[in-house]
Amino acid sequence: MCGIAGVIVPAGSAGTLRPREIVEQMTARLHHRGPDGCGAWHGAGARHHLSLGHTRLAILDPTAAAGQPMLDPASGCVLIYNGEVYNFAALRAELEQLGDTFRSSGDTEVVLKACVRWGSNALRRFRGMFALAFFDPRHETLLLARDPFGMKPLYFTEDWSGCFAFSSEVRPLLGLPWSRRRLDPVGLLGYLSYGSAQEPFTLVSGVQSLLPAHALTLNLARGNLAVNEPQRYWEMPVRRVRTAAAHPDGDAVHLRRTLAESVRLHMVSDAPVAAFLSGGLDSTAIAALMAEAAGVRVRGLTVSFEGAGFDECPLARQVARAYGIEHTEVRLTAGELAETWETWLSAQDQPGSDGANTWIISRACARAGVRVALSGLGADELFGGYSTFPRTLAARRWARPLFSLPGFLRAPLASLLGALPSMGARKIADWLQTDGSLLSSYLCLRRVMPSGALRRLLHPVAFNMSSADLHCGVWNSLLRSSGDCDPLSAVSLLEAGSYMVSTLLRDSDQMGMAHSLEIRMPFVDRAVAEAALGIPGAAHTLHGPKTLLRAAMRDKLRPAWIGRPKEGFTVPFDRLLRGVLRPRVESALSSTAAFPFRAGATRRLWHSFLRGNGSVSGAQVLTLASLARWLERHGVGVED
Repeated sequence: MCGIAGVIVPAGSAGTLRPREIVEQMTARLHHRGPDGCGAWHGAGARHHLSLGHTRLAILDPTAAAGQPMLDPASGCVLIYNGEVYNFAALRAELEQLGDTFRSSGDTEVVLKACVRWGSNALRRFRGMFALAFFDPRHETLLLARDPFGMKPLYFTEDWSGCFAFSSEVRPLLGLPWSRRRLDPVGLLGYLSYGSAQEPFTLVSGVQSLLPAHALTLNLARGNLAVNEPQRYWEMPVRRVRTAAAHPDGDAVHLRRTLAESVRLHMVSDAPVAAFLSGGLDSTAIAALMAEAAGVRVRGLTVSFEGAGFDECPLARQVARAYGIEHTEVRLTAGELAETWETWLSAQDQPGSDGANTWIISRACARAGVRVALSGLGADELFGGYSTFPRTLAARRWARPLFSLPGFLRAPLASLLGALPSMGARKIADWLQTDGSLLSSYLCLRRVMPSGALRRLLHPVAFNMSSADLHCGVWNSLLRSSGDCDPLSAVSLLEAGSYMVSTLLRDSDQMGMAHSLEIRMPFVDRAVAEAALGIPGAAHTLHGPKTLLRAAMRDKLRPAWIGRPKEGFTVPFDRLLRGVLRPRVESALSSTAAFPFRAGATRRLWHSFLRGNGSVSGAQVLTLASLARWLERHGVGVED
C-alpha cells in the first residue's frame, strides 16, 4: 500500500509555485502510508507542468524494480498507484501473449502496461483496490481512477488560476499555496448527520473525493487545463425483483467457491499476512478459508477491552485452535485508551465518530510485525447482517398506512415523538417528515444525529436544513438502486454506496495506514458482490441474517459459530466519555464556540449526554469532539 500525490500548474506559474517542491511536501505528509521509499517524476510541457509523487509500502516485489513513479520506456507513460490488483497474474499472462515483457514480479508494472495498452478500459479488468494516476504523454492526458467500491481514497482540488492537485489524503492538500482551509457547509451537514463526511464532499471547501468506480481525465494539451466530468466505469450488479431463489443449494456452493477464490487472491503477498479474528461469522469464515488456502500456519489477532460487556477472546481462541492459527490477544484498558486518545484523533485524515477499533487492532498488527491483514468488512452489507435490513423493511410495511394520512395529521405526531428523550423516537419523527420511501427510511435509520437535533445545534443563518447532506448525484444513484431491485438487495446497495464507503472503508484505510498496515477485505470484491447480489435479497435472510453465507460455510465452521448472534469488539465509549475521557472531551467541545452553532448548543448537548437520559448518544459526542480537534489541528475555519 502506498500514498500518491500530484500537482499541475500552468507553465507560466511554474517558477513561482514550484510544483517539484509542492509534491515533495505532499509526499512527506504521506510518509506513514509508505515508509519503505519515495519517488517523484516531473514533466514540463509547453502549457502545463506536472509533478507526481509516491510513497511506498512494499508488499509485492519489494525490489527497486517495482518502485514508483513507474515509467514505461516505450510509450513514455508514467504511473503512480496505491493499492493491490489481485488478478495481476492473469492479466500479466494475457499481456505477455500480446507481446509485453516485464522486469518486475509485482502488480504495479502490470497495471502500467494494461493502462498503456487499453487506456481507461483497463479499469474494468482490475479486480482489487486501487487509486491511480496515469499520465500518457502521447495524448497529454492524466487519468485519475478509483476502485469500484472506494476501498482506496483519492481527493482532488482545483484553483481558478488553472492549478490542480490530488492526493491519497485530504491533509496534504491543506498545505497547497492556494488552499483556503475553509469549512464546507454541505460536508459539515453530512458529517454531523452520519458521523462522517459523505462522499464526494469533504469538510474542506474546494476539496472533494473521486467517487468509487469513477475515472477523471485531464487534458494538459490545451492552454487552459481541461478537467472533464468524472465518468463511471462500473456499476454494482442489480438483480431485478424476484421473490425466491431458484437453486439455494447451488447459490451457496457458488458463493463458497467465489469467496474461497477471493481469500486466496487476497493472501498473495511478499510481506507477512494475518487475519483480524473476532470469533464472529465474518472473520471466522475468512480465517478458515485462509488456513485452507495457505498450506502454512496463519496468524490471527484479537483485541478486547477491559470491562466491556462482551469479550471476543474466548471464541477467537476456539477458532485459532481449530485451524492451527498463531493467535495474538491484545487487552486494552481504559487508562491506555485515555493515553492514546489524542494519538488516535491525530491519525484521522478526516474526523469521525468511528474508527477507534480499527486503529487499535492496526497498531497491534504493526507491533507484531504484520504488514497485511485480512478483514471481514463487507459481509454485513452484502449478506444482510445489519439491523438496518429488517428495520428498513419494517418501515416500508408501515409506510403505506402512515403516509396515506395527510401531512397535517403526521406533523403533530412527528413533533410529539421528536420531543421524547429517545433516539429511536426522534428517528421516527424524522421519518414521518420524509416521503416514506425505502431510501428515506434507510437514511433516517443510519443517521447519527437526527434532523431535530441538528436544528437545535446549527445556527439557522449559517446553514439551511435540507436533504443536501448527500450529493445530488449520490442521492440519485442510491435512489436508482433502491428502486430497481428487491427491497433487501436495495438495502445492500444502499449500505455499500453510503455507510460502507464514507465510513467503514475510509476508516479502514486511514487507521490501517496510520500504522503502515495494508487492510484487505475479501468480501469487498467484484466477484463476491456479483455472486451475492445475483441472489434475491430474501434468500440472504430466509432463516435469519446471513442465511446464505452461513449455508456456504456450514461444512467448514462449527454450528455454535454459525448460529451465534452478531457481536463484535466495541469500545465502551459511553462509559469512558463520562469517566476517564471526560476532561479531554470537555476541552475539545469548548473549542466549538467559533463554529456555526447556536449559542450554548454544544454545552447543552454535552450535559444531556452526562444525564444519560438517552436523548444524546456517545457517537454524537465523539462526532463533535473529533470534529473540533481536527479543525483546530489543521487550521480549518468557518467561511468569512
